Amino acid sequence: MSALHLQTLGVIAIGGEERLSFLQGQFTQNVERLSTEQGLLTGWCNAKGRLLAIGWLLAWRDQVLWLVPRWQVDDLIRRLRMFVLRAKVTLESPGVTVRGIIEDGAAAATSSVGPLSPAADVEIRLPAAADEPSRKISVAFTAVPEDGKYALSTIDWARLDIAAGMPAIAPETLEQFVPQMVNLDLIDGISFNKGCYVGQEVAARTQNLGRIKRRMFRFRTSGPVQAGEPLSNAAGEKIGVVVSTASGTDSSELLAVVQLAAARAPVFLQTQDSALDMLPLPYSIPEYSASD
Repeated sequence: MSALHLQTLGVIAIGGEERLSFLQGQFTQNVERLSTEQGLLTGWCNAKGRLLAIGWLLAWRDQVLWLVPRWQVDDLIRRLRMFVLRAKVTLESPGVTVRGIIEDGAAAATSSVGPLSPAADVEIRLPAAADEPSRKISVAFTAVPEDGKYALSTIDWARLDIAAGMPAIAPETLEQFVPQMVNLDLIDGISFNKGCYVGQEVAARTQNLGRIKRRMFRFRTSGPVQAGEPLSNAAGEKIGVVVSTASGTDSSELLAVVQLAAARAPVFLQTQDSALDMLPLPYSIPEYSASD
């Protein structure tokens, strides 16, 4: 087993007796599916259907915990409070310790909750590629000391997120993507039969009218890469943007949204002369596979 404190991940605790109905009207996911045995991936969009955030939902006691990038926590609480109005809902950022754990053994096919690791109050087991190890995220409401015996870097964890095809919103990509662009519909992050939520009309129209023209793919390249960097074709025309990276000095893996019409030709970072190497995702992209 290997572990690390996920300093980049924060938690928003949503409480109150109307928390589920409130979240049902906000998130892309059907929150009614949430249980103590089943965690859910969800997105939250603005009124134009562009993603503000992506994160995991966990049921814990009389609260829903939303695991999101730490840099977003305060802003997301502020934005969510604008929708609370008179609803019996509370929003706070609890003091927690969030740890990522890589276990021995095969990866889980779907997200599930438990069993608990030592010192964890609640945890979620993450889906992963078939050739990758099993992972989970644990949340503890008390301080958990660092354990130097288990050395796992944030780049290692980011690479596993990328291998699993799990998107994240960065400051550089805030409000750029509709959910289907980052494959949320392919990884059980959207419900199309739950009713209205913020941005629902755009997501539904994109799905029903077959207007999915951009999808997220996985690549490898030499040198460092940053989220938000543009991608181009051989002619230098912009065809995409980097979503997230596991960036090292010598090489990087990344997820990037690319125009489907351009994805079969060489794809370049605008700062590099050599094409990116496309890597497989653990799920298929229907519009891309259909043209094989």
